[in-house]
Amino acid sequence: MAIKNRRWLLKRHPDPAELPGPEHFTLDEAKAPEPAEGQVLVRTIYLSLDPYMRGRINPARNYAQGVAVGEVMTGRVIGEVTASRRPGYERGDIVHANIGWQDYGVTGDAELRKIDPKLAPISTGLGLLGMPGLTAYFCLLDLGAPKPGETVLVTAASGAVGSVAGQIAKIKGCRAIAVAGSAAKIAYCTGELGYDAAIDYNAEPDLAAAIARAAPKGVDVFFDNVGGSVHQAVIERLNVGARIALCGVMSQYNPTERSRAVPYNLRNILIPRARMQGFLIYDYAAREREGLEALAAWYREGRIKFRETIAEGLESAPLAFRGLLRGENLGKQLVRVGPEPI
Repeated sequence: MAIKNRRWLLKRHPDPAELPGPEHFTLDEAKAPEPAEGQVLVRTIYLSLDPYMRGRINPARNYAQGVAVGEVMTGRVIGEVTASRRPGYERGDIVHANIGWQDYGVTGDAELRKIDPKLAPISTGLGLLGMPGLTAYFCLLDLGAPKPGETVLVTAASGAVGSVAGQIAKIKGCRAIAVAGSAAKIAYCTGELGYDAAIDYNAEPDLAAAIARAAPKGVDVFFDNVGGSVHQAVIERLNVGARIALCGVMSQYNPTERSRAVPYNLRNILIPRARMQGFLIYDYAAREREGLEALAAWYREGRIKFRETIAEGLESAPLAFRGLLRGENLGKQLVRVGPEPI
């Protein structure tokens, strides 16, 4: 009997300033694919929604291949193997796979790996113990190189990456400052995540002054997920030898006149002799195991916490994606597509 497979296809590329939503996708139904030699068929349980996806549906050139009109929207999942033609993988295995926004997909690529359900909730394979957690780990520790007693400032601090980066900064003996966009996010950062101070950039008439109050001794490590006017305000407070770990530029995914118009004062980099470096997780594929082992150990020890915002049903994915880009989520944004195995 054929298995039906619902899948979200890209209907049209959003205009540069448009927030993606249901009008940009088509919910299609087809027969589930059959795995070829070396592949597995995966039933999606959780679908990850991530800011990088906005760049994948721009027609302009990006660091990775974009999604063409008519193709399945890209995305990583945690799922269950329902058929296997790949040695080492059996029916019932829980896996991390990159099969996109659909109920079922086949894969045998490098991103396919098993998930241990005994280690942590399987959903963490898309968050704390997945790409966001690994991004926070390597971007902060390799590019930021925080030292005990230093001040680390994190933007988008309540999100899937920022929430982990701030907690790692605390583990490393630093003073951690959060920048986020609502009172609820600020409470989450200072209450649950353990940030020492937090700034609601939407509530501050003078962001530079707010940063000066929160970081009276300056900023040594700037973990930036946002760019734009927030970035400009932070670099006015850099200490000599500061490191800027440029993890993302969310302010430019859907640019506004405000984000386009931000001037960049290079003197704020020159005078403190600061170093700024961009980060892509793909550069750290060979060290994935190192990062996962460290993050899992901290989780077992109770030193790192996580939170998930979960939308229900594959049909909810486009609206949940729009909400992610609006900053409506706390922690990792997921879609629960199917039930976990009993």
